[in-house]
Amino acid sequence: MRSLIISLSLVLFLSSCTVGNSSTGSTVSGEIVRSLISPDEYNVALQKEIPSPSYGSGKTIVTIYADFQCPACINFSKSLAPIFDSYALAGKATIVYKQFPLTSIHKNAYRDAIAALCSAEQGKYTEAKKALYTLEEERAGATVSDKNRIDALWAVGVDTTELAQCLADNRYARQVDEEVKQGNLLGVNGTPTVLLNGTRLDLGVIFSDMEKGKAFLDRVMNQ
Repeated sequence: MRSLIISLSLVLFLSSCTVGNSSTGSTVSGEIVRSLISPDEYNVALQKEIPSPSYGSGKTIVTIYADFQCPACINFSKSLAPIFDSYALAGKATIVYKQFPLTSIHKNAYRDAIAALCSAEQGKYTEAKKALYTLEEERAGATVSDKNRIDALWAVGVDTTELAQCLADNRYARQVDEEVKQGNLLGVNGTPTVLLNGTRLDLGVIFSDMEKGKAFLDRVMNQ
């Protein structure tokens, strides 16, 4: 029974949310990093860089494309994300958060993304990120209203008057749209997608062999 539980947990961790199927199987390729696009294409994408919430000051850039309603992203936020946070806290990495709501399958994700960026305006993105994942996990696919978001974000210290106005104005809708376009240009096709200095990190490989994955990340972060 214990091995079955572990196996099921691993499947969840290896899953990703993609358009057309909210939960796909493992994408283990056998390699920890895989190129998404050519170097020339990546340089074009960098020229379209959008100011996004970031954390840490290390030279290794970890870019995370995520959707707050995606079950795989919720699992990632509890498992691998804290490892990246530890690198950022140690000054070894800079984490850049990108919004990539899969609107065709996740009805709450777009407004969640706007709420997260409204919170970032107040310096509360990290707190908002955790609160929105918790909210979506609790709602389990049910509709989330802006009032639900405001209540959840109030609990983590976000000024709700400013937040309500920001949501009413759709202040960050354009940024969300631009980040989705940028992700598409980079070849992002599901969430979570993690880029390590511009190269895709195969989360399936890491979760199938956490010791190997952690050793790889340690080497990269210590360079």
